[in-house]
Amino acid sequence: MVAELRPGNRVLAALSPKVYRRIANGLEQVELEFDHVLFEPGDAIGQVYFPNDCLVSLLAAAGDGEPLEVGMVGREGMVGVPVALGRASSPVLVLVQGAGSAMRLSAGRFAAELEQHASLRRQVDGCIYVAMSTAM
Repeated sequence: MVAELRPGNRVLAALSPKVYRRIANGLEQVELEFDHVLFEPGDAIGQVYFPNDCLVSLLAAAGDGEPLEVGMVGREGMVGVPVALGRASSPVLVLVQGAGSAMRLSAGRFAAELEQHASLRRQVDGCIYVAMSTAM
């Protein structure tokens, strides 16, 4: 398990040092390659991702079956928001569009940390708000 001293992801960077240290022991830095699928629609979300310098697209099937980009996540957010909403599966295709690194945390650990740390919940709620606002 590897956690940076200064997180590149803004959600993690906004946490107090104490909360970040607690979460950091469950984080693993991973390299995400271009065109890698993190989740297909309906897949169980086993890990959440906090991009450092990569870019991830959220794609939904349009009426003709072609994927339609409904969101993008970079260092300002996180991938796996459904877990924060009590959902275990992805409603969309989650695809890496810009290669780079991310911090990964198990979905179970993430859900437990959300319950214990209001500051993490506030940061994740901000991600949810942005996602909802841009979808309208």
